[in-house]
Amino acid sequence: MPQCKKCRKKGLFLKLEKRTGLCLSCNTAFMKSSKELTEKITEDANLIRGLDDPKAIVSRCDQVEGNAQKLISLHKEYSLEAGSALMHVVNWCRQIKQKTLSTMEK
Repeated sequence: MPQCKKCRKKGLFLKLEKRTGLCLSCNTAFMKSSKELTEKITEDANLIRGLDDPKAIVSRCDQVEGNAQKLISLHKEYSLEAGSALMHVVNWCRQIKQKTLSTMEK
């Protein structure tokens, strides 16, 4: 019998989203929140590439990491796994931040 990973609703006629295993209402809520956070992460990551100011770079990297943590928590809340692309962006940001901070100290 199908059962939603988030709300635990179950029933013979309950429709689940194939990719997530969530009922339609939980999937809609997850997708909305996930999309908003992903857009913020993408926007900040793209801005970092064009920045020259070290303080602005560090600030944007902190924003990316904060939103990534929110997105990871959202995935956990819905019993889903975050994709490797998210971790790749977070690691990239951490490297940029570390390089920027080391140049600021000199």
